[in-house]
Amino acid sequence: MARISANQLRWLAEAADGIRGSSAVMVERANGDIDVISEAKRTASDKVLVELETGLRGPGIDGSALVRVFVDGRTLDPAAGLTERVDALFVTQSAIQKFLLPYYMRFMSAAQVQALENRLFNDARVKAAVHIPPSSTGGFRVGCVCTEAGRDEPFVSFS
Repeated sequence: MARISANQLRWLAEAADGIRGSSAVMVERANGDIDVISEAKRTASDKVLVELETGLRGPGIDGSALVRVFVDGRTLDPAAGLTERVDALFVTQSAIQKFLLPYYMRFMSAAQVQALENRLFNDARVKAAVHIPPSSTGGFRVGCVCTEAGRDEPFVSFS
């Protein structure tokens, strides 16, 4: 029988919520890790523990909208480093303090969240932040929309 902590269970619930509208399963991987994935990403070695309901609450905001990001008069090219779908874009420190940091406080230590804030607020190249669903127990799924001297276009950094 798999054993997980309450904090891991919160992460798994967030992972399921991050893929709303698709068939999802909680699986035990061949290496013993527990994960939530869309049914389409399940492999033969995954042992299904639970089938999950991740339906949308209505037809609005179905995840099909795309956003174009402009920084200093230039367009962020998705091919320049943003290869995954973004579900949230934060363009002010206020928004990050109100929404992003409290969200991660539920799962991470205060020191980890402070390090994220420092990474976002203390680098003049960072112009915005993006969140990539689903949330992961492996750490923050936050990228920085950056500009840099010598680069023609803004780019996204996940370092």
